[in-house]
Amino acid sequence: MAFAIYLRMLSLRREALAREEIDSTYVDVHAHLEMMKDPQRILSEAYRSGVKKVIAVSINMDSYERTRKIRSDEVRVYPSVGIHPWEALGHSHEIDSALEEVRTSKFVGEIGLDHYFTGVRAYEAQFKVFDAFLQACDGTQKILNIHSVGAEKQILKLLQKYDLSHVNMHWYDPIDRMKPLELVSDFIELGCFMSIPPAVLTGRSLRKLVRLVPMENLLTETDTHPNVKYGEVQSAPKMVATVVSEIGKIKGVRKEEVEKAISQNFDRLVG
Repeated sequence: MAFAIYLRMLSLRREALAREEIDSTYVDVHAHLEMMKDPQRILSEAYRSGVKKVIAVSINMDSYERTRKIRSDEVRVYPSVGIHPWEALGHSHEIDSALEEVRTSKFVGEIGLDHYFTGVRAYEAQFKVFDAFLQACDGTQKILNIHSVGAEKQILKLLQKYDLSHVNMHWYDPIDRMKPLELVSDFIELGCFMSIPPAVLTGRSLRKLVRLVPMENLLTETDTHPNVKYGEVQSAPKMVATVVSEIGKIKGVRKEEVEKAISQNFDRLVG
């Protein structure tokens, strides 16, 4: 009898936890859904984990066309138009059609500069593409998702040049290990958000970033992509719950407080 009661209590607890997850309001502000084999399954899993909103970024125009066809009855998906810095050299001819889409799309990304994973030959094309997007968004309420690896100073200088009030710095983790976070306060002064990926569980620089960035400037992401794994685990929006928990541990606040703050930050980001 006692064992039966225990099993019943355990079952009720599991049901309560499942309801709690679905009632959660987690957000993933950076995911490459169109690159995944089964976006619908991924979104259903995300919903069951408590994720309600996902910004789906693009890397070029073909990518954007696939991204904006993704639908979900459970999770709100925000398609974002962009030309990734890795794609800039080979897709700079798409900039006019991309900027035409920017006129009607509220979400822009993934855009930016990368001076670490790409060669010098690509830098000029990256700058031209990135600057063109920034000019098109200047003085608007567009939501930007920015890639900045190895080019943090250059990006900061460009952002200071334009009137952009809804900027998210995606997975901000500078490669300069001597002064990795020296520019964070400058980005925060501009009103930028910083989205934290699951790599925060093990990444020293990301953990320092969480300590340094005010709660009102933090967001969560997974950078969901076939080639992005955390340990041996495939990236997916359902991992946001783990990020929220870890941010709470690092900052010494309850998970529920982090969830609420990030949900409010998302609302401020999207206006």
